[in-house]
Amino acid sequence: MKAKNIDLSMVHFGINDKDGGIIINTDLLVKKGIYNDVVSFIIDGYEPDIQQDAIIYANKIENSTKSELIEIKELMNERSRLCILREDKKYIDLYDSLIRTVEERILTLPDVKEKHKQLSIPVELDTPEARELFDKAIQAGFMNSVYIFNGTRYQMAYFAEKASEHLKLKSKWKPFTQLWNYEYFAQSRRESKERFGYVDKQDEIDKIFR
Repeated sequence: MKAKNIDLSMVHFGINDKDGGIIINTDLLVKKGIYNDVVSFIIDGYEPDIQQDAIIYANKIENSTKSELIEIKELMNERSRLCILREDKKYIDLYDSLIRTVEERILTLPDVKEKHKQLSIPVELDTPEARELFDKAIQAGFMNSVYIFNGTRYQMAYFAEKASEHLKLKSKWKPFTQLWNYEYFAQSRRESKERFGYVDKQDEIDKIFR
């Protein structure tokens, strides 16, 4: 490997053992002042799945928010720098292309507040209180940036029921039927109670309403 003309401080990563314990953490090496002395010897032993990571990042581009894309871009920059260290032109070109795509996508997206103004949602849910819940649900991973629910029908029905109670909606299900184009909230909620009594990740959903 030819790395003597490359600034190794560009690359930051951690290597864990099979139990999750930290074996190498480059940030600690930087603090100790021995980064460049050590990383050049271990970089060849660090094997992230460059191709798989590229696929994961590419699949996230379309439905990610502006802030999420900025984070994805930073992660891809780190992978690209690692490819440079390895002189792997195929993946350098791949990541360069993905990074350009992300940058173009970022330029087309409004900030979250502006995007909220553009979304078409039922009037009952077009309130600051409802949007605050949706933002928290997005952060928790249960909704994406355009308010599509990420989860099972049981989780969706549970969230809708909790949100209706929290927002004191006159109609429990109708606004969410309009929002998510799903007509079986009552049935799904009853079924989950009778069959399971508890919704998967219920505690995580409950935290959204605290």
